[in-house]
Amino acid sequence: MVTTLSSLTRLKQFYLGLRSPRSRADRESRSPPPLIRTVFPALKSLGFRGDSEYLEDTVSRMNAPLVDSIAIGFFNQLTFDTALLRHFLCRTEIFKVPHRADVHFSRFFIFLKVFSRGVTADHIDHSLLKLSISCKPSDWQLSSLVQVCSSSLPPLPTLERLEIRRWKEPWQDDIENSQWLELLYLFSSVKNLVLDDQPAQLVAPALQELTGERVTEVLPALQNISLTLSARSGPIQDAIAQFVTARRLSGHPVAVLYKD
Repeated sequence: MVTTLSSLTRLKQFYLGLRSPRSRADRESRSPPPLIRTVFPALKSLGFRGDSEYLEDTVSRMNAPLVDSIAIGFFNQLTFDTALLRHFLCRTEIFKVPHRADVHFSRFFIFLKVFSRGVTADHIDHSLLKLSISCKPSDWQLSSLVQVCSSSLPPLPTLERLEIRRWKEPWQDDIENSQWLELLYLFSSVKNLVLDDQPAQLVAPALQELTGERVTEVLPALQNISLTLSARSGPIQDAIAQFVTARRLSGHPVAVLYKD
């Protein structure tokens, strides 16, 4: 398929969607990545929905240096190994200037969106990368996202802002503190952490656990935490206050901002 498409030298947009995961037999017969890749000189937008193995097979055969928008949707899987996706992303310009990442939970999906600097609320769909995983409950969602990000995202030294949100649906409080810390550990350059009401109730206790030398192991560049006004009292405020105190004592102070 990739070889056939290579004749379309002016191809700018490409989307590949599968209706269901491939069989285990297909996965076991995967061939090694080719030594020579097909170049798509004009491709700007790449979309995919399917299992990670199929995507790995596809992008291992492609070079698309001008791609500036990628949307990936994965089916529910037990494990994700997307090292070849990381190599593909590193061969593009897309991750040289990421500034902001948004993590959104919903009932059946978890989303990660990565934006360049200057993107406003009016252009929120103009993401460099949109990654979604179809699964539930929320602890599985977070575990799956950490797996994918750990194996596929290249270093993001310019990413300064991380937002964690929950769409207006019932929240399943089944995520362990260690899972939140695994997610936050991936974003070492983040200076601004933004939490809406429901995620703040779970992320704050995880940050509270960071004491002593551990307090700067997660989000070492953090400067600001933004919370909603409803978090100015109660357990969230107490947990955040302990984290802020520990950061101040470590010589890496963090300010807390409240907004509507």
